[in-house]
Amino acid sequence: MGLLRMLVVCFLLFSAAFAVANNEFSGDKTLRLTYVTAYYPNGSIGDQKQIEACNNKFKRLLKDNVLFHYEIHPTTLFETATATFAGRKIQLYPLGITGKYYFMSDGVGDLGLLHIKNIIFSISKDTASARGSVSFHNDNNMTCELSSQPY
Repeated sequence: MGLLRMLVVCFLLFSAAFAVANNEFSGDKTLRLTYVTAYYPNGSIGDQKQIEACNNKFKRLLKDNVLFHYEIHPTTLFETATATFAGRKIQLYPLGITGKYYFMSDGVGDLGLLHIKNIIFSISKDTASARGSVSFHNDNNMTCELSSQPY
């Protein structure tokens, strides 16, 4: 009877591990920065003049790509992502927002020398659509955002 019980336990453990492994997914998304937006400190969108100022200041980075790599384990709720921009890899952290997988940097290392504030990545649950953005400090207390899609 002990051998049968041990075989059943082993089977159940193997089945659970197999189910977890099948729910895991990872991938890469290369997203081109094509949209410019300006934000006030309170999060509201700036007017056309601020957007043009952001465009003028950061237009050299428009059309640049950001490579995002993600690993998501829905069963264990383990999620991680990285962004590679301007030749540097930045760790992104899950934000815990429902409906999509959202990640954001916590600091950007020496990318701060380029006035970069943070990098954000979101991807739909089915991974069909994704959005990436790079936010920059601007001179007039505005935040400029270059993104792959508008909000």
